[in-house]
Amino acid sequence: MALGATIYKVELQVSDMDRHYSATHALTLARHRNLTVLEIPGSTVAELAAPLQRGIRLQCLIQDGQLQLMNDADAAAVAPVVRMALPETVS
Repeated sequence: MALGATIYKVELQVSDMDRHYSATHALTLARHRNLTVLEIPGSTVAELAAPLQRGIRLQCLIQDGQLQLMNDADAAAVAPVVRMALPETVS
């Protein structure tokens, strides 16, 4: 865990009757102060789903604030919107 993170202990109970699965999981979650929250516009979510097929390998490229997901046949580009970020400090 990173220094300065807020640590939460969580007990998660999962019951899925369709899949005959029931379990309790003890989790440790960390909330870091230096995270940036991004929003992907709803109109681009369907575009992102095009290259996603079961068993397909994807390549991901992040450049100039844009995310690109690619496979052998398709590519989808997304420019996420920054919802929350740390203020930039000037050195």
